[in-house]
Amino acid sequence: MKKINYKKRVSDKERHVRWNCEPSGENYLGLRYHVVVVDDRFREGKLHQLMLSLNEINPGIDPEKRGEGKVEGTKFRYLFTSFNSRTSPEYLNWKGLVEKKDDDLVERKRGKLEDYVANLYSK
Repeated sequence: MKKINYKKRVSDKERHVRWNCEPSGENYLGLRYHVVVVDDRFREGKLHQLMLSLNEINPGIDPEKRGEGKVEGTKFRYLFTSFNSRTSPEYLNWKGLVEKKDDDLVERKRGKLEDYVANLYSK
């Protein structure tokens, strides 16, 4: 098994990938990933890199939600997506990416996950 090394402090105002995973509501064997890619370019390619690394181990990624927005006070934009996969997060390919695990990036009983992401980057 690979060990995931998390960088301790990553500013919301720099390039990074914020993510979390939780048990999927529909599929008890799967995980629901929430990923936010913050960058001024190549957001789609970086997201594809992560999804491809999961898909190589266990084919089948089921996209759920998607959104984009601007990171206030910077030239960066964010790309947000949620998807289901049966692959463990230890197989995520972080090569060339700065990751920031966010335990608050989860589905909510009140409010929307999309609102949490938008509020996070509008400070």
